[in-house]
Amino acid sequence: MILSALGFALRFITTLLLFMLLNSYTFKIVARMSLSITRGGFFQNFSHPTLFLSNAALLFLCSLIPFLWCFPSGFYANDLVKPAFGLCPLFRNIIHSCSERLDEQLFGLSISAVHPGFLVISQAMQWFSILECSCFLDRLSFFDKPDAVCGSFSTVLLFFTCFDTHGWQFRLAQLLDTVVKFSALLANVLFGEMLKFGSSGMGISSRTLRKFRKGGCRMISLSVFLCLVGTASAQPPVASHPSPFDVSTLPSMKGNYWDRLNGITGVSTLHREGFAGQQTVIAILDRDLHLQHTALGGGCFGAGTPDCKVVDAISFIETQAEGSFPQASPDIESHGTMAASAALGNDNFIRSPAFLARLFAVQTRPNEAQSQTNSPVKLFKQAMSKVVERAIRIACISTGEHKDVGAFTQNPNAKAVDSYAKDHPILLTVAAGNEGWYGGATVQSYGANEFGLTVGNFAPEFVPAFGFTAYMYSTSFHMLYTHGGMLKAPASLRLQLRVDEFYLCGIDRSLRTYLSDMMLLVWVGGECDGMTAAQFEGLISGILEAGAAGVFLVGNVFPDLKYLAHIGDGNKVVGYLHGMDADYILGAAQEGEPITVSFPALNDYKLSTVRNTWEPQQAGGVNMHSSLGPSYDLHNPIDVLAPGTFSFLATKGTSGYKYDDGTSIAAPTLAGMIGACISKRGGDAVMKHDDLQALRDIVATTAEPVNALRFPWESLEDFPEGSLDLIIRQGSGVAQIDKACQSPLLVRPTKLHLLDIENFVPDHDITVTNNGLLSLEVVVTERPALGMYLMNSDKKSMAKWEDFPHRSAALKATVTIAVSKALIAPGASHTFSVKFSYPRGFDVGRWPSFGGLIEVTANKEFVHRVQYSGSAGKHRSIQVMPEVPTLMLSPNGPTIHGSVTLGSEISGERRALLLSVILSVGSEEVRVDYVEEDYLHDLHWSYPPIDDQNKFLGAAPDGVKLYVQRYIPDETNKAFENLKLDGKTSSGKELYFTSISCRIRVVALRNLGDKSVAEDWDVWTSEVITFEV
Repeated sequence: MILSALGFALRFITTLLLFMLLNSYTFKIVARMSLSITRGGFFQNFSHPTLFLSNAALLFLCSLIPFLWCFPSGFYANDLVKPAFGLCPLFRNIIHSCSERLDEQLFGLSISAVHPGFLVISQAMQWFSILECSCFLDRLSFFDKPDAVCGSFSTVLLFFTCFDTHGWQFRLAQLLDTVVKFSALLANVLFGEMLKFGSSGMGISSRTLRKFRKGGCRMISLSVFLCLVGTASAQPPVASHPSPFDVSTLPSMKGNYWDRLNGITGVSTLHREGFAGQQTVIAILDRDLHLQHTALGGGCFGAGTPDCKVVDAISFIETQAEGSFPQASPDIESHGTMAASAALGNDNFIRSPAFLARLFAVQTRPNEAQSQTNSPVKLFKQAMSKVVERAIRIACISTGEHKDVGAFTQNPNAKAVDSYAKDHPILLTVAAGNEGWYGGATVQSYGANEFGLTVGNFAPEFVPAFGFTAYMYSTSFHMLYTHGGMLKAPASLRLQLRVDEFYLCGIDRSLRTYLSDMMLLVWVGGECDGMTAAQFEGLISGILEAGAAGVFLVGNVFPDLKYLAHIGDGNKVVGYLHGMDADYILGAAQEGEPITVSFPALNDYKLSTVRNTWEPQQAGGVNMHSSLGPSYDLHNPIDVLAPGTFSFLATKGTSGYKYDDGTSIAAPTLAGMIGACISKRGGDAVMKHDDLQALRDIVATTAEPVNALRFPWESLEDFPEGSLDLIIRQGSGVAQIDKACQSPLLVRPTKLHLLDIENFVPDHDITVTNNGLLSLEVVVTERPALGMYLMNSDKKSMAKWEDFPHRSAALKATVTIAVSKALIAPGASHTFSVKFSYPRGFDVGRWPSFGGLIEVTANKEFVHRVQYSGSAGKHRSIQVMPEVPTLMLSPNGPTIHGSVTLGSEISGERRALLLSVILSVGSEEVRVDYVEEDYLHDLHWSYPPIDDQNKFLGAAPDGVKLYVQRYIPDETNKAFENLKLDGKTSSGKELYFTSISCRIRVVALRNLGDKSVAEDWDVWTSEVITFEV
């Protein structure tokens, strides 16, 4: 008897465990099926047609148990139908709450809103129900009493009355729910038959079975009670998940521009799923905006008015009246308006990534009519405190200092970004800067952050173009023009080619006049070389002022043609004819064929695309002007790229548009992309600090890398086709928001900083976490990118693109991945070890930069990329101060080359020296000090210097700074310019009262240098200077 009981117990426990596993994995598989359908992995509400299978499984956990599995022996399920009707409202609320909270637990929507033990309780309810059903059904025979099954099925049908209807999608979900419940019941009946057969064969008494049944019923009752307690104690969601919009209800955009542009980054996928920034607010920190522009809601704003595009607008400029926001002048193009429209603009011509998001406009930079004494970083902090206070989850800053490039990660502006991006629930996108033409180390100071997303500028292969109709040869032709604007009213104009005026540049048109219904066809060629943008615009404006209704340009594209959209201001039209359209019209005009061109009404314009054939070195790659890393401390600030070249944007008034480009457009474009993803995940309200940190890292690692496009001076000998462009130029590549929003992986860190040969870090770990429902086979590989010398051969100046630097495939590290494969279970993490060896055989004094990507691929479907970069040089060997500082007696006076005595007073002020210092690159610290006459740097250097010790007399007032810039010829960005030296020190000491002779010492710390080591400073000392009373 004991042995048979033990055998029964063993078989019972084994069967129970098998069924527990079966139930568990069945649920996961069903959920995974839904996950594959949605391609996003985040469940919002019951009315979404793609959520049927998963929600059926989720409802099964809570809804089936109280009705079917815990009732007295001898009752069939159909005996409970009538009493259950009265409990429908109660159980409906419980079921909705249970399933919604389980959704959140499993898929990360709002973990903090769920009772901690709820997931365990829900799973326990399944196990207890199996035990109860197995014990109770030992008396039932599936074949003898089919009415038990039918009665149970009728109870399942009862749940149709417990839900509100939501159309055919929800009714189909109910049908699937019923099928799942009935299948589960059928499985348990069969299990009961198995258990009954086993117990009968071993002589288990009915009394024992009744004890099992009674105990099981008590346990299941307890589990139901715990479910009620857990539901009651859980905090309700702070906001409902945004419903996806119905794509079919959107007005179609005329032309294919926005479909193509949003398709580059995966935004179109989110739009098709119905997510475009609902329940999301994006803060744009910029200058003034045209809040009345149709793309920004047409002037309607207010936090309490959901239909208004603008939540609020705040200015932190001192001269702006408190509580007011400066509306940009209708005639002035607004940088802030362009940035906002790139992120969330929405009207007949703009459909940005987060076109359903709302705007919080914050002015942190003065316009031309304002003045400001507070530092930009102080204004940034004031603005960000207000953004965080309002629980806004996305902010964008794209107004860095002009030529403020080449920064350290520890500069004040970057640290201000990090203080918010790291410690607050906010995701910041930051423009990298537009100084890339000057070569490496050109990222602006805000962009040198480590916890925001610094964005470079990707140049699509196409540019926006407008459609028009040309009538010639008795036939109408649909054609396109680009780089221009739209007419406010429809027009039909005669297009003429005047032989004597065909060439735009070099022709005197001062006495010419044109008819008001005539457009002029002109050629732009080599004769325009050397002209400034203003001169070029002046020529075209002159034609319009002379009466012409417009100008069509053919030939070469002037570099600044993207700025022609504003010429004519909608009353006259200017544009560039492209490709075959240009050839056909030009041929007809040269043959003397009459040509009429017709333009549609404003709202009927088609915004299409044409291929960018005139900039092959950037079309489909990184924009030439997009700033490059690394920072001076050898971190690569660039995280990802986003489209920002020849973008079509709102700019002025209520309906002004233009083409423009820059990282100032790429950064808000990325902010809008993230806004679309956040709306899919539930909106701002459900995104907590850790969620945003994870999303930031996922966005940074799911980008698509960009191949290098050759400059005219580069060849196959430099690098083969398909080579990845510089990592310091592109980061991980073009952001792919659809992949970021669906990937189950979290890969950290996002960057590996290898530094230089003296500080080289060879060993790194990459941790991969599986946040999905199924185990993932993960494979780690490496893909090298091109390298490049960042300094010229003279080792004293940075290499600009115009210096014809050559990128090289030979400049690459050796990478070893010890174990490159792993099977990672759901919820588990695995760490991969990567070992690097730096490139050898390169000139260590020319800053040889290298980099690449570590690719993490899961199930051949999800790919994440971790960027690495470093220098194969000796960073301390780079001269920071290659030129001798300049000492003068006045701004235009003579330079002092020898000893000098200063004692006379001019206009009541002591006569002073003026010092100017040029640094080739930035320095963590540059100092101007007074030292004694016999000071010797190698002998007397000490840090920090102390007055009257080691020949140190004191620092000059304002003579110590962190210098984040790099010298660019013809710019005034010097480390010190005309610094006044009159014998007073920063501590207040007046050297001229001592009547001693001294020297001026200028020292600049070399990058990655040790401040306590004299050799790590570039030093210059003046001749002897005597200050006398």
